[in-house]
Amino acid sequence: MSSVGADGRGDASPRGDPPGFVAVPDDRTLLIPDRPGNYQLDSYQNVIANSQVGLLFMTPGLNETLRVSGAAEIVTDAELLAPLSVGGKPPVSGLSQPGSGCTSRPPGRPGSHASGNADWHRRGFEVGVPRAHGTVH
Repeated sequence: MSSVGADGRGDASPRGDPPGFVAVPDDRTLLIPDRPGNYQLDSYQNVIANSQVGLLFMTPGLNETLRVSGAAEIVTDAELLAPLSVGGKPPVSGLSQPGSGCTSRPPGRPGSHASGNADWHRRGFEVGVPRAHGTVH
């Protein structure tokens, strides 16, 4: 995830969990759990100062990336975050990116705009987590 702080300096921080760790609560929103890392909260401080973030999804064995950009919000709603639990432990917080724009792109080629979660799945990206209605992929 890339973000920019109030001082204009950029930051890139890895995000990851088992396949499917990104929730898709609706057709236009991504929800990414926050896991303990270096405890410096750089990304969160940057989102507070400047909500614009960029995400780059890579899948091993797939020669294509999914790029998502837009405004992010910090989420602490326990009910919303509960499906993102790993080992029975839900995240305390996460980042929501409503109304995200995305582009899928093979390396070295002009991008084509992906349209929604179904397109991501056809391209081999594991986006989605179990929720009350089943699994979104």
